[in-house]
Amino acid sequence: MANGKGALACMYCRHVAYPRCGFHGVPLPESPKGWNTICGNFEPTDLYWQHSGQHGPPGRRFGWFGIDLKPGVLYHFQYNEPRSIEQLSILRKPDYEGGDWKGIGKSVV
Repeated sequence: MANGKGALACMYCRHVAYPRCGFHGVPLPESPKGWNTICGNFEPTDLYWQHSGQHGPPGRRFGWFGIDLKPGVLYHFQYNEPRSIEQLSILRKPDYEGGDWKGIGKSVV
């Protein structure tokens, strides 16, 4: 992965058709630092597996962050430094009582 291929990033998520996230139903902001972006609803594309299958499933790689990703939050992090992860944006808020989402992108899935 020294070339950056196969990193955990929105570009390898099946929900994303830049510049929009189909899962959250919103346009994705770019990282002002040029870092990779990711949310907890990441689902890998075939291209992810081609570029990164040898590094294990995404669930294992999410453990590298050292934190639980909050629902509806977009994070960004430096490639090859997953512990640099920071919250970038709130894409939408969960409605825990109603079992759905609040606001933009509600019930997109």
